[in-house]
Amino acid sequence: RTIDKANLMDRSKALEHLRDITSLINIELQSADIPHRVEYDVKSVVSTQRKLIRKEELTDAARFRYILKGDRERCKTAAEILIREMEGMGYSEVRRERKNYVRGISLGGTYDVGPKENGYESIHLLFGGREGNLISVQVRTEEMHRTAEVGSASHGRFKIADFFGAAVTARADEIRESLQRRGVRYAIINGR
Repeated sequence: RTIDKANLMDRSKALEHLRDITSLINIELQSADIPHRVEYDVKSVVSTQRKLIRKEELTDAARFRYILKGDRERCKTAAEILIREMEGMGYSEVRRERKNYVRGISLGGTYDVGPKENGYESIHLLFGGREGNLISVQVRTEEMHRTAEVGSASHGRFKIADFFGAAVTARADEIRESLQRRGVRYAIINGR
C-alpha cells in the first residue's frame, strides 16, 4: 500500500507539472491564433513495467499531445512554437527522436518520414529535462487524431481485432469514441 500511495503521489506531481507546462504553451499557441486542445498523461506503473520487461526504451512515461483545428501547416507552426517554448523552460529536444509523419509539410531532412501505411500522421518530438526526465510530445490535426484513435491507425483496434474479431472491434470503436468525447482517458484542456 505504501508503494501504491507513493506512486500515486509521484503521478499526481507529474500530471501537475505537465499541466503547468501545457498552460504556458497554450498561451503561445493562442497568441499565434492556433485553436487547439491538449491531452496529457503519465504512464501507469503497470504499463511502465510491461515496457521495461519487454526491454523497450521508455520515452513516453510523461507525454502530451496537441490536437489542432485546421490544416497540416498548423502542425509545423505549432511544433516550432513547442520547441521554442520547451527549450525556454529548460528542456532540450532529443533530435534523434524527432519524426514527421505528416504528409505535405517538412521539418527538414531525415525527420520527414511521411505517413505510415495505415494512414497514421503526427509530428513526434521528445524533450529531456535537467534531471534526465523525458517528455514525449505529439502534434496533429483533429482528422489525424481520429485516424490514430479510432480509425485505420488505432493501436487498440489492431489488438482487439487480432484477439476478438471484427464485430467486437466495431463495438470497441464505439465505446472508445464515447469515452474520448467525455475526456475519460486523458486530462483534456481546450485551448480555444
